[in-house]
Amino acid sequence: MAAPQKRTAHLIEKTNPSTTFYHLKFEVDVDMDEPEIFMFEPGQFVALRVDEHKVNDYSIASLPYENKFELIIDIKPGHEGSYFVKEIQEGDKVEFIGPVGSFKYHPDDGAEEIVLLATGSGIAPIKSITEHLLWRAHDTRPIHVYFGLRTCSDIFLHDYFQEEMSKYPNLSFTPCLSRPDNTWGGDCGHITDLLAKHYQDGSKLAAYMCGNKLMIEQTKEVLVKIGTPANRIYHEAF
Repeated sequence: MAAPQKRTAHLIEKTNPSTTFYHLKFEVDVDMDEPEIFMFEPGQFVALRVDEHKVNDYSIASLPYENKFELIIDIKPGHEGSYFVKEIQEGDKVEFIGPVGSFKYHPDDGAEEIVLLATGSGIAPIKSITEHLLWRAHDTRPIHVYFGLRTCSDIFLHDYFQEEMSKYPNLSFTPCLSRPDNTWGGDCGHITDLLAKHYQDGSKLAAYMCGNKLMIEQTKEVLVKIGTPANRIYHEAF
């Protein structure tokens, strides 16, 4: 993989699938001075300029395809990145550096089963890695995705993962809400608790996590307790 480079791209699609979460699709600009296709490994991120003085890191939510990449961004924190996301329009050009990051899929670690855990916009690299496993690697091992959100109005990508499960019988998807209302019939609480409930022996697992630091620290404790080798626990915190 080539070293990160400064590139430009333009926004080709912007959607707001739920509450404060936005899904942005970019196409990387190609010219005579920069003819290379933008390539990256599932799990990596881009450093995106959100204003004159600020660059934010955002994980890529897609696989490399047709010189495009996708981001999932939560504007709840506010500040420059949130204003940027709210204001950007289709056709607008952005500057970024990428690909960046060491959070990647590890194909040869000996795992017999894979769990992937995300909270909020941490689903971005988890989605990318899951797509690689299913679409490109044609992986037939059990793959379980846990996705933690707060409220019913936060839910997104539910239909996407339901469709993927209908096509790939080895894929399981478990959304979990920490602050559900009485309309929610799914799992409640935290995805860390679900992991501890579903797995008593983690010795054959590889785990990929992205989300808030507390979730990652608690999940690592659970994984170590059930015997998951430390060298098969991969994470990206924000």
